[in-house]
Amino acid sequence: PLGPGLVPVGLCCSHNINMMIPKRRVKNLEMSSWHCKLRSVIVITERKKFCLDPNGSWTQELQREFEKEASTDL
Repeated sequence: PLGPGLVPVGLCCSHNINMMIPKRRVKNLEMSSWHCKLRSVIVITERKKFCLDPNGSWTQELQREFEKEASTDL
């Protein structure tokens, strides 16, 4: 069984957690699929995936940092 807030690949999140994940552990971010009832930012670490509230200030900061890094990689 998966812990609260964890999501297997390809599934929607059943709920979001309000947790700060150390940025150095974050490998990637994804938005939940368009058909999901709950909008989530899926944070992918080396070992787990977490569902976070896309409106959370920490989540938005993390998204900005990843967008900035992606634009400098081009």
